[in-house]
Amino acid sequence: MDAVLTHAEAIVQIVELNDGRRRIDVEVTGGATYVHRKSCDTSYPIALIAKILEIKGPAYLCDEISRDEDNSYIEPHLRTTLFAHVEPSEFVGKRLLDFGCGSGASTAIMARLLPATSIVGIDLESDFLGIARARAAFYGLDTVRFELSKSGEQLPTALGNFDFIILPAVYEHLLPQERERLMPQLWRHLNKDGVLFIDETPHRWFPIESHTSSLPLVNYLPDPLAHRFVRTCSRRQLADATWPDLLRKGVRGASVREIMRMIPGGKAQSELIKPRHLGARSAVDVWCAGYAQSSAAKRALGKMLKLLQAVTHAAPVPYLSLAIRKVA
Repeated sequence: MDAVLTHAEAIVQIVELNDGRRRIDVEVTGGATYVHRKSCDTSYPIALIAKILEIKGPAYLCDEISRDEDNSYIEPHLRTTLFAHVEPSEFVGKRLLDFGCGSGASTAIMARLLPATSIVGIDLESDFLGIARARAAFYGLDTVRFELSKSGEQLPTALGNFDFIILPAVYEHLLPQERERLMPQLWRHLNKDGVLFIDETPHRWFPIESHTSSLPLVNYLPDPLAHRFVRTCSRRQLADATWPDLLRKGVRGASVREIMRMIPGGKAQSELIKPRHLGARSAVDVWCAGYAQSSAAKRALGKMLKLLQAVTHAAPVPYLSLAIRKVA
């Protein structure tokens, strides 16, 4: 049966489709609410759709659903980040920590990709974990559980150790002091020969800061100038943002050197794994396979980066996809 959900900022129309799925259309009713995706098809029940609308709002209702159900959105780079570096067979019977799991889209995807792996998702937001648990219940994911972090600088107690830890689109949102404090904690929870994955983190030195501001050269400016440039020139409604606000949004991304510096023991304890599966042999290959297929512009950029790599044997990528093995 068709349904209508109401929100202070929008009306959400839900139409039943012939294949048992539902089509969602978001209609903004007032103000200048930006809606990232206005329409999507879903298998979710109406109760779960309503829960996401309540917590995420109309601006990110369809985006949140699509992160999980659209196989061309999040899944390609998660799959590539994991399996370009580590073969699927290595995950069987192991434990994986999804750090900063949010509403559980990445967790659900990995549970489908890794059905024989025990996955724990942790996050700061109890409301987001409510969505994550509802998702897991809808799919019947009995290999997944979720834990609440009490602070941004401390992990839940009694987590135990893991064979794999992944930060999916998370590292860039950590403030500098949080990075310094959390990375050693995560490393201590990683078993010897385990792997830490950093996925979808903007490259700190890429010419265009596409994650937060969509502006060129922001990455090369000192903080005060970068702050003024973003507030003045970005079209992403950042005119009133403080510098800590922008850091929390991910404006500074990360570099490989910075991330490796956070690992206790340095090179004596860690090894940056080179991609060697799925036809990938470099960071450019991983980015092209995981990200560049979603649009013509990204595919064109991928071709340019591959050409640059062939000529210079080095090329920056817009987003990092790293795998770091604990060797001691």
